[in-house]
Order: sequence, then C-alpha cells, then structure tokens
Amino acid sequence: MKNIALLMLLFFAGPNFAQNGIEPAASTSPTSGYADDPAIWIHRSLPEKSVIIGTDKKTGIYVWDLNGKLVQHLPQETAVNNVDVRYDFNFNGSLVDIVAANLRNAGKLALFRVDPDYADSTVLVQILDKNSETNDLQKDSYGFCLYRRPGDGTMYVFERPKYDGELRQYHLFTDSMGVVNLFPVRDLNYPGGVAEGFLADDELGYFYAPEEEKGIHKYYADPDSSSEALMLFATQDSIKGDREGLCLYFCSDSTGYLLLSSQGNSTVKIYDRKIPHTFLGTVQLSDHEGKIGLGTDGLDVTSFRGISDYPAGFMVVHDEDNSRYHLYDWRDMIVLGYPACQPDYNTTLNWRKSSEESTILELGSYPNPFRTQTTLFFTLAQPQKCQLSIYNNKGQLVKKVFEGEKPAGTHTLVWDGTDLQGRACASGVYFMLFKGDQTISHKLYLIH
Repeated sequence: MKNIALLMLLFFAGPNFAQNGIEPAASTSPTSGYADDPAIWIHRSLPEKSVIIGTDKKTGIYVWDLNGKLVQHLPQETAVNNVDVRYDFNFNGSLVDIVAANLRNAGKLALFRVDPDYADSTVLVQILDKNSETNDLQKDSYGFCLYRRPGDGTMYVFERPKYDGELRQYHLFTDSMGVVNLFPVRDLNYPGGVAEGFLADDELGYFYAPEEEKGIHKYYADPDSSSEALMLFATQDSIKGDREGLCLYFCSDSTGYLLLSSQGNSTVKIYDRKIPHTFLGTVQLSDHEGKIGLGTDGLDVTSFRGISDYPAGFMVVHDEDNSRYHLYDWRDMIVLGYPACQPDYNTTLNWRKSSEESTILELGSYPNPFRTQTTLFFTLAQPQKCQLSIYNNKGQLVKKVFEGEKPAGTHTLVWDGTDLQGRACASGVYFMLFKGDQTISHKLYLIH
C-alpha cells in the first residue's frame, strides 16, 4: 500500500504531467528549418556539460546544452537526415568521441569529433563533409546509424536510401595516412520499403531497421554474421502513420526498453529489449506548452544516472510542429510503470574498457600507390590468429593473402595486384583488411 500511495503522490504531485501526457523538463530553442532527429552525448567526467545534438533537414547540425540553450550550429550546405553518437573511435592514434550524420542529397557521411574541453561554440569539430572524398554513402541516403562492435571497438555505419538502394553496412576507420574512410563490408537482405530511425544495440550485437509502414526488422550487427533478418516485430500495437525514431534505454543486465516513435498519433511505443520484444505500452507526450500532437519523429534516450537533474536518465523527442526537441525526465516514466535500472556506465555508453586495448599496433603498405606489387606490413602486440585479405571498393573479396597464426612483432607480405584466379586487377582503390583480435583496414591504390 505504501508503494501505491507513493506512486499516486508522484503522479498527481509531479510537475511534469499535463492532462494529456508527460510534459518536457526542458526544451531546445527551435531550429530555423525542419528539425528531424536527435542524439545525446554524455560528458564522462563533467556530466552537466553533456549536450543534445539535433539535425535540421534544411539547415544542418545543431548543438544544445541540457537546458536547451543553443551552443553551436554547423550548416552543411546540403540536406541532413539522421544523426548518431559513439564513444572511443580510433582517430590518428587517439580515442575520440564522434558524431555522425548522413547527408542525404550528397550521398556522404558527415563526421565530427567531440571536443570534451569545449568552450562556447566549439563542441563539434568537423572531420568529413559533403566535399570529402573518402566518405561516400548511397545517393538519397535516408536511414542511418552507427555501430561499435564490443570486444575490439571496430566502428561501423548502417545506411539505406529512401527508395532505391541497398541496406548496407560500412567499416568506418582511419587509414595509415590519418584519413577517415568508409569501406562497404556487406549488404543485408532487406525486403521492405522506406525505413528510417536505424538503431544498433552495441552490447548485444543487434541492428534494427524500422520499416515505416510494416514493423521493425532485426539483424545481427556483426558483418561476419548472417545478413538475413532474424525477426519482424512491432507490426500492430496501435501504431499510426510511420514508425520513425527508435532508441534503446540500456540496463547492464541486458534488459531495458526499445522506444519507438509512432508519428501518426504522436506517441512513444515501449517494447522489452529482450526477445521476443513484447509490447509493454504507450506513452503520450506533450510539448512545452502542455499540448499533445508533437508529430514525433526522431528520438533518443539515455539511462546514464550521473546528471543531477536527471538521476534516472532522460529522453529527447522531436517536435515537428515547433521544429525543436524536448527533454523528458525518466522519473516520469517510472511513475507510468517503466522502472529505471542500475546501468554500468561502460555498457550504457559503450565506453572503451581496459580489456579492449589495441592488439594491432600498425598496419600499412609500401609503395602506395603501386604499379605491380606492394609490401603489406602489420605489427602485433601479442600472438594471435589472423587473416589478411584484399577487397575492392564494392566490398567484394579480391584475394586472401594470409590466414593463420602470427607471433608478436612486425610481419610483411606481398600482394602482386592479382585476384583469386591470378588475373591482374584493374587500376583503382582497394582495401587491405586485417582480421584478428581486432579488425582494421588500410587503403591501397593500384595504378597501371
């Protein structure tokens, strides 16, 4: 009875409940075009300096503090669609946090490094833009997200055009020249239609593609796994209009919630993180004026508990009518029956753990570019089973150069520019892919 009384007290006395739904605890300033998709970056040492990143399809990338104050605006001079955040990307020998977005019309990946020591308007530092040459996506890129593989920290991108194209996975890496590259590694078997709001569960190794008119398709996220869908769910559940944003409230025991934006009735559908992803209920949201009908599109959530104003985490949801984003306190979700968890910070944010120290110290080739043959080299910190292969820029295997065990130290091998059948390869860009305790790539230039 005491628990019931407490819940009733929280429900009726809580400041964030409007008559028709949960009210936001804070709201961002509006964008100047057409807001669409948010992401949350958590500052690991100074959580109060965490920020909200949001896209505007017409005017670029925006960054706000947790009070909704605009901190930075980065125009992209082309249409921007979705945005995602990951921690500890290997950039020129240092681990940095990254923000990435797909530039729809340009068919490019926009990539930013987060500066944790930011002051004023310097949170994001752009690495790749619409004019870069190593960041090609498919034209009309629509659905998009990042995936960081547990164990070795390898970073990947999932994306698909709105209509014609493949559901494709890319390896995102820094080559030996310090340039960030995208390398296609596989196409998933996706039989559906328009899909946006992609999500990767880094801890459990799954990828989700919400098809707007049908349901959520689930796949293995590791590119070495099957490319066939594992299941389809969220096909009913009073969803109206498009299935838009999808995000994950992590708990360290592999539990938690999948949150899906039901745009047609401006609600959030809640699913169990565990298979078979049971539908748990619907949450109605209101805007900063207490009105329902946000036209919800993108959304993100965190279970990080180190921010004083949000001790159980918070959710960020797009408001189509007002072209802004609202922050909702997870304590209000607790009242509605969705308990918070005790997350492990490394798991929740996929921060790099000490056990993930790099075991490959160097990867490269010389000469590069080359005409007839090139020497491939790699340096291992410890003995391991490994494989060294050559792929073309379509992600197709050209030649397997080595497979077996190698001791610690530097090793060299020669590729003579031929394929599996011994035929001379055409001039172009190729990738040396090393797979061992970690996966890393290096770009090769063959010129006849």
